[in-house]
Amino acid sequence: MRHSYAGLLKRTVLGGRPLWPFKMLFSYLKIKAAAAAGRPVCVPLFATLSVTRRCNSHCAICRLGGPDGAAPPEPELTLEEFRRVIDGLKDAGAEVIGVTGGEPLLRDDIFELFAHIKRRGMGVWLSTNGTLLDDRRIELLLASGIEGINVSLDGVTAATHDSLRGLTSFDALLRNIARFLELRAARGGKTKLNLVMVLNGLNLAEAPEMPAFARSLGVDGIGFMPFHALDLDGAAADRLRVTDLALAEKVMSGLIALKRTEPVMENTARYLALFMRSFRGEPSPLKCYAMQATIAVDASGGVYPCFPRLQTGRKVGSVRRTSLKEFARSPQFAAAGLEAGRCRDCCWNCQTELNLLFNGLSGALS
Repeated sequence: MRHSYAGLLKRTVLGGRPLWPFKMLFSYLKIKAAAAAGRPVCVPLFATLSVTRRCNSHCAICRLGGPDGAAPPEPELTLEEFRRVIDGLKDAGAEVIGVTGGEPLLRDDIFELFAHIKRRGMGVWLSTNGTLLDDRRIELLLASGIEGINVSLDGVTAATHDSLRGLTSFDALLRNIARFLELRAARGGKTKLNLVMVLNGLNLAEAPEMPAFARSLGVDGIGFMPFHALDLDGAAADRLRVTDLALAEKVMSGLIALKRTEPVMENTARYLALFMRSFRGEPSPLKCYAMQATIAVDASGGVYPCFPRLQTGRKVGSVRRTSLKEFARSPQFAAAGLEAGRCRDCCWNCQTELNLLFNGLSGALS
């Protein structure tokens, strides 16, 4: 999140829009003022598009792709329908769109979606499991001009990663990452590649090794986030929860200390400092700006305040047959915005890093 906005800032200013930082500051102040007055506004600086529920992994932390995966309530939006959603996000003020799924690279038209987002002047980050990064897709990604891709890596060993992913993919994934970096260097591309590790009870002990491992791979960054049960329950959730709090304290203290010497680490120190609260099941201390500074749209056009609520199916509206602009004027939107502002349930990476900015700009970038 931090680097995606910093990179967009640099490219936008150098690309001939020197007033763009002032536009962002105005949006920030507008959201803050509206929230303080109890009248939420929809200025989604960061929007999430979940473009498919299909997935070729069977991850322990997610129901999608597995045998218990829920069927989508409606068919996936067509390319043209998604173009209208993207237009609506741009008109509402979105500056960066995170494209996720499922596995987004399973959509045949995904690169056309990227092209439309870029034509509308927004930044794009893709979240992927990385298993489909063959030469053709890598070349198309590099040619698309998107800002970067976040690749899930759940451990520094094949045993840990593959057990959490539900398939044998670690070695192939490392080859795909190496190939991406090789082709990027050959064409002089600028698309970043970051790793994302979800810290849970099965991989927590390997987290301290991940920054050095990421650096050895040559990637641009490594980001962490704590496990959230979301739509998991019972034994499926219990086996992933962090219960060894002494180990967790040691790991998180080490990662926060590494921030001073490891530029590859993507998270801010203030975000990492919140992980222990999440592991202990304590509410976030931050006011949430979901539904105001963020918004999420699923593959069927459902609207959610944020990606965590998308994962749990807590839809507040739909843009399948109406525009986001029209929905944002409705009493339904206003009520959802006020309710989301009271939520303290998650420590999700993109949402919480943005909440840190809105809860105190000074020091939030450290």
